[in-house]
Amino acid sequence: MLMEIPYLKSFAPKFLLAAAVGLLAACDSSTGGADSSAIITISSPAAGSTLKAGVDSLAVKWTVKQDPVKVVDAADILLSVDGGKNWTILNGASIPPESPKFGNYKYSIPDSLNVISLGHKVSVKSSNCQVKVMEYSTQDPDLIAVSGVFTIN
Repeated sequence: MLMEIPYLKSFAPKFLLAAAVGLLAACDSSTGGADSSAIITISSPAAGSTLKAGVDSLAVKWTVKQDPVKVVDAADILLSVDGGKNWTILNGASIPPESPKFGNYKYSIPDSLNVISLGHKVSVKSSNCQVKVMEYSTQDPDLIAVSGVFTIN
């Protein structure tokens, strides 16, 4: 949760303030709702939804509260099929804000994914899937949001 600490705001440099208040805000929509103070909000995939590998597309939709000081430069979309232990990047190159894919990325779900941290392919069929949106800014650390858990059959 993003919090403001008024007395720090006037004395601390912005990067110190960001670290102090945890600006690496994550939206945990696993309860079905979005944290209204989050920098990034993921609206799709919805927690509890079910998709079919080889048939459906994974529609990742998100919004960003833009800050004139912390302008987002690009975003990456990652998928975990093991509840967030391992992540695989879905987009080939970072998505800039001016791209039509920014905020609305579609991914054709294959039967398996190459998980670099594991060194091999794994099946995407899981009831413990999550999407992570990572946005980058030259002014701040990465901004991260993680979706609620959904299923791929």
